[in-house]
Order: sequence, then C-alpha cells, then structure tokens
Amino acid sequence: MSRKGEPNPNAGRPWFNGKPIADVLSDLKSAWSYGATDKLACSHAKISVPALQRYFDEFPELREQRDWLRDTPKLKAIKTIVGDLDKIDSAKWYAERKMRHEFATRVEQTGADGRNLNTGFDLDDPELLAIKNKAEEELRQLYKSRLKKVK
Repeated sequence: MSRKGEPNPNAGRPWFNGKPIADVLSDLKSAWSYGATDKLACSHAKISVPALQRYFDEFPELREQRDWLRDTPKLKAIKTIVGDLDKIDSAKWYAERKMRHEFATRVEQTGADGRNLNTGFDLDDPELLAIKNKAEEELRQLYKSRLKKVK
C-alpha cells in the first residue's frame, strides 16, 4: 500500500486490458514484419488502435521498431531479386527498372521535361498534311474493301 499523496504503481487500467504485454508486442511485431498497417497489426494482436497509440506515447521507441519492421518485406524482395540476377529474365527486368536510360523498353512520347519530341518534320507543312490525309483515305478505302470481302 502506498501512503497518501504517493502514486500507486498498481492503480489504473492495465495495458491492453490485462493481456500479457510480451504476447501483444510479439503479435504486433510479427504483423509489422509482414508490412502490416497499425490497424491490421492491432487486429492481429486483438487490441484497439487507441490502446496502441497510448502505448506509443509511453514507449516511443516502439514506433521506431515498427518502422524498421515494416521494411522487412522490402528487404526480402530486394534480396530475392538480387539473388536471382544470374537468370536472364530477372537480370533484364532489373536492368529495365534500375538502368532505364540504357535498358528501358518503353518509348518516349515526349522530349526532355515534357516538351514535344523533335521529329525533324514540320507537322503543319501543307505538303506533309496532304500526304498524311491521302494515306489516311487510302487506308480507309482498303479497310472498307476488306470488310466487304469478309461479309
């Protein structure tokens, strides 16, 4: 028993409604190591999100542990990818993403900083427009004639 005016260490509601703290922390850390959100981790540990927030307020170092644990799946993915680089498909996939300038398979639709690509053609040139329109008309005619044959 404590004397009047001294705080009673056993007073107040226990953490996590009396569930063993070690078990709750183990469940939280397990969920976080799979990249789970706080809400999912709390569901896994069968505690409320506000209870976790109160625990974070009292023990802020747990927030840092959570952040490190959430990166576990990312590290595992990196280790798997790098460990698989001796296979051509994995190496190609990695190069296309990490060395885009040399290995990208996509085609640029715009130039640097989103500007128009310099094609070397003046697309407003009347002669080029006439050629373009003539080619489009010929394609339409060809398409129509092929449709008639199919019917």
